[in-house]
Amino acid sequence: MAASKDSLKASVIIVTYNHDRYICDCLESVLANSPFQIIVIDNSSSDSTVEKIKTRYDGRVEVVIRPNGGFGKGCNEGAKLAIGNILVFLNPDTRVEKGWLEGLTSPFSKQNVKTVAIPRIMQYSGLIVNTIGNIEHYCGLGFLNGNGENWEAFNSIKRSIKGLSGACFAMRKDEFLSIGGFDENRFFCYLEDVDLSWRCMENGFSFFFSRESIVNHDYSPSMTPFKMRSIEEGRYLLLSKHYSRRNILSIAPALLLIDAMMMLQALQNDNKSLKFKIAAMWTGWQRMLASDGVNNSILSDLDYRIPENAYDISNSARKAIKIANWLLEINWRMASR
Repeated sequence: MAASKDSLKASVIIVTYNHDRYICDCLESVLANSPFQIIVIDNSSSDSTVEKIKTRYDGRVEVVIRPNGGFGKGCNEGAKLAIGNILVFLNPDTRVEKGWLEGLTSPFSKQNVKTVAIPRIMQYSGLIVNTIGNIEHYCGLGFLNGNGENWEAFNSIKRSIKGLSGACFAMRKDEFLSIGGFDENRFFCYLEDVDLSWRCMENGFSFFFSRESIVNHDYSPSMTPFKMRSIEEGRYLLLSKHYSRRNILSIAPALLLIDAMMMLQALQNDNKSLKFKIAAMWTGWQRMLASDGVNNSILSDLDYRIPENAYDISNSARKAIKIANWLLEINWRMASR
């Protein structure tokens, strides 16, 4: 429910793993916003991340060192330790602007509905958009929203936001816990924010974009073999979790098209990426066709388009996306009836 501005107490949760290059700049910028609490969950870094935090921020930042159970598990552990009523999740490879925290938490004093607050996430230079929430694709992928665009041009177009980015977002603590937090059992790295976004939609949350809350994120789109494996394994887990077998069959043409495009991407990368893709597809389809979940009504709320600027892809793949989006839209419209 809506709360007075003075009653909002934000616990900032940062999960680190070998982020000594970024952590001091990140924490300095967060502290300048006067948060109620800062919690760093360190996934057993082997560099000087923890040493830097303890040396420079002792008494101002709580640090918990734990075995590396993944991003989602770290966030969940931070949420349990939080004593604030607002949870703010932030990646360590970021710098936040002055007013970031006030802008990000202000919706909770105005909105009396279940809310996810989304900041303006820019690239590290602060000049170009990184992502404003995420684009939630009905085939189980999450894409950057506005990546590479000029902020003024992006802001001039009215767009609906239906997904959060794990780089930074905020929720009421009780609401985050009520839907189970991140699914740490299925997702180790990547797509955990897509799954959380889908569950927020399924549970009637609204995504509120706070333009005054600015995060600068050092992110460059790429597709390493590890990322290929994590995304593809996670995508099939996501689809089998949220869709029934009937849903899967209704969008099978689109899923096969995405498989073909991801296979092309793997071929352009290296043999390891291709091996990971084939293995994930083999087990993933078996899992999806065995799904006994209920028919999911959020299919019609998800997006069908693949943004051309989401990943670092070749020109030939970029052209293929334009054709693919036409076919993906047809399947989406038919399956959403």
